[in-house]
Amino acid sequence: MQDAGQGERFVYTKLSNPQRKQKKRRQPRSGAVELTKAELLERRIEIVESKKQWLSDEATRVGKSIRAFLQKAFPGTEQGVKTDDDDASSSDSFHTAEGPSSPTEVLCLGLGSVKDSRPAQLQLAFLLLIVDRFLAITGQGALMQAYDPIWDAEDKELLAHFGIKSLSSNERGAYPISKDIPTLVYMPHCTQSLYEALLQTNWTPAQIGKLSLLSNDLSRYDRNAEESSCTTRFARHIEKIDVPTLPSPNNDALNDLALQRLVSVQPAAPSSSSLTDTLGRLSLNSTVAKHHDFWTLPHPLTDKDHDSEVI
Repeated sequence: MQDAGQGERFVYTKLSNPQRKQKKRRQPRSGAVELTKAELLERRIEIVESKKQWLSDEATRVGKSIRAFLQKAFPGTEQGVKTDDDDASSSDSFHTAEGPSSPTEVLCLGLGSVKDSRPAQLQLAFLLLIVDRFLAITGQGALMQAYDPIWDAEDKELLAHFGIKSLSSNERGAYPISKDIPTLVYMPHCTQSLYEALLQTNWTPAQIGKLSLLSNDLSRYDRNAEESSCTTRFARHIEKIDVPTLPSPNNDALNDLALQRLVSVQPAAPSSSSLTDTLGRLSLNSTVAKHHDFWTLPHPLTDKDHDSEVI
């Protein structure tokens, strides 16, 4: 690495003993074969598929733990056959106000370079297993969209193979979701400012009521802080299911992730009636109902609030 603006450079010289005859060293054989773009894409597809297979192999402890998570997080009948596992997990799984619901849209942010990053490839494989679970329960998959500013054409081509549309607009986390469509937002290991931007953009009972957030465990943030941010409020009133941590050397891919939802919310607009009636219409549980200003937005994020990671 050279110093910008410096005239001097380190110079390395090779010292040799003139009395000692230098050995002739063979040039290392290069076994690498340059792959075409199509071959490289196929190789990357195989890598992601192999990681997906590893995560879903029920003969292993990893596969069993991942399957248990999926059944608990997204309960339902698979392929028309009710299983004992589904019965066992139903009392401790996610339900909307109307009953169990699987997201039909997926928004993925901050995945990293899927073409050559091992953690990103594992995170992608995990997402594909989740969507397979939706397909098994409902008979249909999910619309998948994603964004990361570091992606190049090769990353996007790999994602497109798996049915994931790469978004072109960088909203710095402030992506709106539908108030009518159950949506999974997948944000593995993003910064708190990105979570805050996402939540602020969707901070209504209708939208948050449709949100399942698979991200870092927000309850690990400072619980003593004032409820001045949507992230803090959300974290204090969620139900969550932890994602299993993978064994080394893959333990950094899914560590500290959890599927999180706000406690039961029904999209009912407040009226001029009493505070008790208004909070009753929101159908929040008692811990949320204590905060009559729960849905009041804090000050919007500014450029200074955003971390160096921009998504």
